[in-house]
Amino acid sequence: MRPLADPANPPPVRQRARYEVAVAVLRGQGDLRPTDELVRAYFADLDGEESADRLQEASTLLMYALGAKARGRTTLRVEELVEIGDRLRARVGELLNGLPPPNRRARLLSTLGHLNIQPDPHRLAESEETTDLPDMRGWIDENDELIVEPSAQAVPAEFLVDLNAAMAAWMELTHGLDRAPLYPVDDLASMLGVLAPVLIDHPDWREL
Repeated sequence: MRPLADPANPPPVRQRARYEVAVAVLRGQGDLRPTDELVRAYFADLDGEESADRLQEASTLLMYALGAKARGRTTLRVEELVEIGDRLRARVGELLNGLPPPNRRARLLSTLGHLNIQPDPHRLAESEETTDLPDMRGWIDENDELIVEPSAQAVPAEFLVDLNAAMAAWMELTHGLDRAPLYPVDDLASMLGVLAPVLIDHPDWREL
């Protein structure tokens, strides 16, 4: 699949290839370093992205990268990860400000919550030695996508990007579900189930 990631290919093709190769190598070899440059190219190519699905995919890849960083399995720098997260949140915010239709809005809100529930790269305790990644099989949904990076469920709220912003996004999403019948609510339910230990003390948890 690597030849498809070449910059000469159309953006949708090369972006999908970059994502699939990076995830396959990380999950197959437990190491992101062989594909770090593909990951950098993937995130550099996201400017102007319109697809809610691709932005969710980008959030998933960022979560993978954060997990790899914590275990010394990537050369991506903390500053890079911070910039990527900031850029993704800003882009999702721009699209939400454009008042998208309900189903698209629900997907964007789900992604915004996912981006804000990730570990803050500034607070990430990078391993001085490379350590093994945990078994991913229990953290993949029915669409073969990462629900949440395996260590995230045990991360204290103060070590997350912005727990309140994540909850606000998901609260808005759930309040609009009656107008978004095509939104795959099972994805959100799976993620909230995994994150319950982090979210249960939040004042909005019971209503969510």
